[in-house]
Amino acid sequence: MPSAPDGNSDEADAKNPSMAMQAPQPARHEEKSDEKVSISDKWIIGLTAVIAFTSIVAAFIFGKQLTAMQGQLDAMAFSERPWLSLDVRPSGPLLHNDKGWSFGISWYLPLSYRVKNLGKTPATDVAFFAHIVPVVTGEGGIFIPEELDRACTFWEKMQQAGIGITELVFPQEEWPEKQFTVHGREEDFEAAKSADGMKAKYLGQFLVTACVIYRPSFPVETSYRTAKEYYVGSRVGSIDLNSAGIESDNLAFGPNRTRGTLAR
Repeated sequence: MPSAPDGNSDEADAKNPSMAMQAPQPARHEEKSDEKVSISDKWIIGLTAVIAFTSIVAAFIFGKQLTAMQGQLDAMAFSERPWLSLDVRPSGPLLHNDKGWSFGISWYLPLSYRVKNLGKTPATDVAFFAHIVPVVTGEGGIFIPEELDRACTFWEKMQQAGIGITELVFPQEEWPEKQFTVHGREEDFEAAKSADGMKAKYLGQFLVTACVIYRPSFPVETSYRTAKEYYVGSRVGSIDLNSAGIESDNLAFGPNRTRGTLAR
């Protein structure tokens, strides 16, 4: 039977019910495909969420374990670290002149000091330094923590620049008594002369701050300090800033027992 012309296709479909029924089938197939895609997407999204949640939990647990391990390492490093003690005493008179010093006139005092390692491991990069200032209260006066820091940072900065003497102290080892002459900055003592008691006051004595810095032998990026402060005075009165100094017999020297010790 010949096919219907193009212009009468609707009429031909009406006469042939089987052809009319077949037209919607592609749409139903597409709907089923869409349903399969939708279910597949949901599975992928769900699986991704489970993986992400598992990763977060694993990272949290790992972070906790890492923190605990780091705490154990820090505790072990603290218990095994070196600890240096420091003792200082004068070994001569307090003088004010330009002898033995290439930077002009200054106040200076020879010191003897001892260092002992009370810890369980060697102390490396051990260095000692001290400085001396007049004790002035009020405006422009001394600040104890700042003076402790000044004495310690000298060699720390020198070592950071690759300059300095590297020494080693083994556990329970005590250095033989060593000598160090501490010099003051003349401008500090000149400024103390003008402390008339209105905004600042010179108390008639000096302050020596001594510090030993060191590092542990195990690989830890840190340095340790032991610092002490000592008052220097005259047994017969105040130290005259215009004098030539004080002889050893009349020299008073004692630790600052209030806040004059630092160990860390």
